[in-house]
Amino acid sequence: MLDRASTLVALTAAAITASNSLSYAPDFADMRGIWSGTYPVAYPASSNGGEPTVQNVEWILKIDQQSENVFWGQSKWRIMGDVAWNVEEATGSFSLADPNVVNMVEISPDPAIGGKGLMEGKLSDGRLFVTFRGIPSGVSFSAVFERSDPDQETVMI
Repeated sequence: MLDRASTLVALTAAAITASNSLSYAPDFADMRGIWSGTYPVAYPASSNGGEPTVQNVEWILKIDQQSENVFWGQSKWRIMGDVAWNVEEATGSFSLADPNVVNMVEISPDPAIGGKGLMEGKLSDGRLFVTFRGIPSGVSFSAVFERSDPDQETVMI
C-alpha cells in the first residue's frame, strides 16, 4: 500500500506541476506575413550635418518564421519618394508576461554596423503599434503598422 500511496502522491504532484506550467504558456499571435505603414521620423542634426529634420518614411516588415514567442524576418524602409530601400534584418519576441507586447531589434546585414534600432510595440485590433529608437543615429518614431493582403507579399518584398 505504501508504494501505491507514494505513486499516487508523485502522480498528483506531477499533474499539479504540469497544470501550473500550462497556465503560464500563453498563446502567441502569428506574426508571419507583411506589416507596413508610413510615419514621420525625427532625425537629429548630427545625422545629416545640419539642422534636425523630419522626413516621411515608409516601412515594410516581412516576418518569415516564428517559433513560439520568437520571430524573425526582413525590415525595409525608405524616405517617401526615394527609389532605393534600406534593407535590414529583424528579430523579435513576445513578452511572456503580456502576449500582446512585442520587442524587436533591427540589425544591419553588415556585421561591422551591428544593431540599428530597438522597437517596442503592442498588438491591438490586428495592428502593430511601435516606438522605434535608432541606436547609432538617434532616429526616433512611433507608428502603426497593418498587416498587408497576403496576395501582395510577392510584390512588396
